[in-house]
Amino acid sequence: MLYDAPISSPGERSEPETDSDLRDEAARASAELAAALAKLPLEDAEEGLTSDASLLRRVLDRLPFAVTVKDAEGRYVFVNRPVCHYFGRSRRAVLGRAEEEVSFDRDLARRSRRDDQEVLRSQRIKVIHEEPFTDPRGQPRWFHTTKVPLTGTSADPAAKLVLTVSQEITAQKLAGDQIRHRALHDPLTGLPNRVLFLERLRVALERHRRLPGYRFAVLFLDLDDFKRFNDSRGHATGDRMLKEVAAALTGSLRKVDLPARFGGDEFTVLLEDLDSWEQAQVIARRILRRFADGLSIGEATVRLSASIGIAEGRSHYRRPEELIRDADAAMYRAKDKDRDGATGVYSVYPADPREADSLSVTAASPEAL
Repeated sequence: MLYDAPISSPGERSEPETDSDLRDEAARASAELAAALAKLPLEDAEEGLTSDASLLRRVLDRLPFAVTVKDAEGRYVFVNRPVCHYFGRSRRAVLGRAEEEVSFDRDLARRSRRDDQEVLRSQRIKVIHEEPFTDPRGQPRWFHTTKVPLTGTSADPAAKLVLTVSQEITAQKLAGDQIRHRALHDPLTGLPNRVLFLERLRVALERHRRLPGYRFAVLFLDLDDFKRFNDSRGHATGDRMLKEVAAALTGSLRKVDLPARFGGDEFTVLLEDLDSWEQAQVIARRILRRFADGLSIGEATVRLSASIGIAEGRSHYRRPEELIRDADAAMYRAKDKDRDGATGVYSVYPADPREADSLSVTAASPEAL
């Protein structure tokens, strides 16, 4: 994000009222810091510094921000102590060199060079809200970075420079990622939840509208007699069962497929990039086979029976909820079928919604599986 570089005087400032105002205030503060840095000699030695300049250098070294100034060729002419810490190099080893020569993160160095050139060309402030960085130990970090154009130093009044001020936000970034993960995943099984599944299904529908040859389908799966199992074995054992079901379900799918816990003992699967509509049935049989083989619950092996409804992503669907509705209807039709020894049943919702009363139901006997 770019901001105009001219900075108002202290008397012209008003209190920030919005997030945008706060970002502008940070940009103004960075620009004023640049103006102060312009008065510093660019050599590394502190010999001969005035008391004010020496004090400013020490203050900058103790700030919890990485502060750099680069010239138009991308060479460092000033760095504070946090920059040296992040690079794992001494100040003397950094000054006079380009970022590509001192940074372990070459991708960041290339991005930073492009951003610096943009700031020099536009003479506008640039704010990068989440800038990734890999430190010398290979650990990922994130920074909120402000880049400010700076013209002239005491040694060269015509010099074109870029001031960069970066505040590490790794802890906030990771905390935010964890909050988002919890909001979109089931806490018991770790699978995506209903919210994330519907969003991904919405994306699949939009993709199908753009690319008619793209095939996808939804599976709606319900465990047979889970309530009786849960009541007789206890909720703790029931929770272990659901975790094992989630693991077995995930292991039965391809990498492109998305399993989700929809609620209770109901699970959904988004099957993407299908080679044919029949492939959805192949995957449904694979899931039933895995359940019939048995899941380890404590010291016992429990063989499961399940009902699966399949809704193919045809062109008449407009909303994710419509696919879920039809897959759910197919699942209940499967559940109503007489099992006659079958360990699982799946049903396919008709491609033509006018034929909804003629759902096909397939019982999967152990031999067929």
